[in-house]
Amino acid sequence: DNGGGGGGGGGGGGSVDGYYEEMIQRYPGDALLLGNYARFLKEVKGDERKAEEYCERAMLSENGRDGEMLSMYGDLIWKNHGDGVRAQSYFDQAVQSSPDDCHVLASYARFLWDTEEDDEEEEEITYENGFSTYNNPSVSVVS
Repeated sequence: DNGGGGGGGGGGGGSVDGYYEEMIQRYPGDALLLGNYARFLKEVKGDERKAEEYCERAMLSENGRDGEMLSMYGDLIWKNHGDGVRAQSYFDQAVQSSPDDCHVLASYARFLWDTEEDDEEEEEITYENGFSTYNNPSVSVVS
């Protein structure tokens, strides 16, 4: 008997997974529950596709569009699909919704850092005239 004492962390989190699925069956529209499960799937299980699905469900429920949820969804859109424009729109909404939330701001900063690195790689090929369009995909350079 291991005493059932919670902590170990690490591993797959099988019993936690089952608990979330059971609770979501009972309370399918609970934004907090759906969002917590999405975070669990993303951070513990590493299942970013399934996390995206539950994040979407959380945002569709009442009170589900808080800054943290929008930020996590933007991150998942970027990681799962590489869609910077769509991810940017969710990060913008997240920052508007929670301008003082350090987690939202840190996630947005990481996204900007990642997209800037991608822009720099593209810039070497696309923008040979010396102009750059860092963090502004709506600006185009015509030579």
